[in-house]
Formats: sequence, C-alpha cells, structure tokens
Amino acid sequence: MKPEYEQYLTYALLIVIVLVLSYTGLNLFNGSALSLSSENKEEIQAVSGAVSGTTNSGDVSIELILKSFVNDYLVLEMKVNTHTVDLTQYDLSKIATLEYNRKKIMPYTAPKLTGHHTNGEIVFKIEEKISDFKVIINGIPLIDERIFKLRI
Repeated sequence: MKPEYEQYLTYALLIVIVLVLSYTGLNLFNGSALSLSSENKEEIQAVSGAVSGTTNSGDVSIELILKSFVNDYLVLEMKVNTHTVDLTQYDLSKIATLEYNRKKIMPYTAPKLTGHHTNGEIVFKIEEKISDFKVIINGIPLIDERIFKLRI
C-alpha cells in the first residue's frame, strides 16, 4: 500500500508543478514581451495588441488592440479597467502620444475615461505609411509610463 500512496503523491506534485509553470509562462505564448524597469515604466512589444497593468488595488489595466489603418487614420481599440481608481481624472487626449519615424503626435480622438471601466477607440491621424510605432500613455497608476510597441 505504501508504494501506491507514494505514486499518487508523486503525480499530485507533478500536476502542481505543471500548473505553476503554466501560470507563470502564460505570457510567453501570447505574442507580447514585457519588461519592467525601476523607473516605474512598462514597455510592451506586440504585433497587434497588448495589455499593461492589472485590476489589482490601485492599478489600472489598459489594453490596446490594433483595429485598422485606413485613409490616414490609425484606429486602436482601447479597454481600460480598474477596481479602485477613478478614471475621470485622466484625459487621454493629453496623456497619450503616438511615436513613429521620430515623430510624436497626439490623438485625433480618444475615449473619455469614466468611472472604473471604459471601452472605446483612440484614433491617430497619420499622413504616411508606417509599420512600427509606439503608443505612450503617461500618468495612470500604478505605472507612470506605459509604452506599447506595436506593428501593423
């Protein structure tokens, strides 16, 4: 009976190890790479979309998804969620910028952040073809500077 008990214990331990490794390695396969620095800055590289932050206490989750680039307008779907931060104090039209080919531009339109959950489109007017760009959002907790590096 003792060897059978040890066998079940070994299987249970292996299952726990696999679950922990799966949870910690989840972001390895979603097409994004994340780096944090001691300057409270988060930089994310992705092909068509990425998430920065969490909905933990005092933090805000921001998701950007490339929606379209048609007729000189780059459209990104934006989802902003939090459980504890009042979003109305942040104006995306003033704290978000698009950087490409050494140029920086402010949004053409941006969703008005309200309450704890906001969905909408942030639109940038671009008069040339681009493939790589950054969207930088400053000042929304807990990350002072969020850098989304995306590719069309």
